[in-house]
Amino acid sequence: MVRNIVEPEVGHGFMNYAEAKTWAKEHIARSYSGEETGGRGDIRISNAADDKYLSQSAVDKSESKDVHLAVLKVLPDVIRESVDAEQHADFKKGKDGVRSAENGVTANVTIYRLYGAVRMDGVQG
Repeated sequence: MVRNIVEPEVGHGFMNYAEAKTWAKEHIARSYSGEETGGRGDIRISNAADDKYLSQSAVDKSESKDVHLAVLKVLPDVIRESVDAEQHADFKKGKDGVRSAENGVTANVTIYRLYGAVRMDGVQG
């Protein structure tokens, strides 16, 4: 069960993706302690993770570009209030670009899939 629903501001204030990426690298990309993540353990949000979050394929999966960018501003809050739904090893990619156990795993890395909820302008997602 989600602990709390996060309510980002409707207006994110970014003029474009480049501005959002710069902001994310300055405000989101860092290591978060277990206390900051609501007991999820230490989590690192890298610049590469920010880039992936702001990729066209990620934005296409969202309700809208504006919702996606608004959630970026509260991403640490969404993580803190999320549910830890899945954990697995970080499987390496093969020559075909597909991740698989047959390709081995990255040592000392565990992938966590978290689910969180947001509500914007009265709409929950």
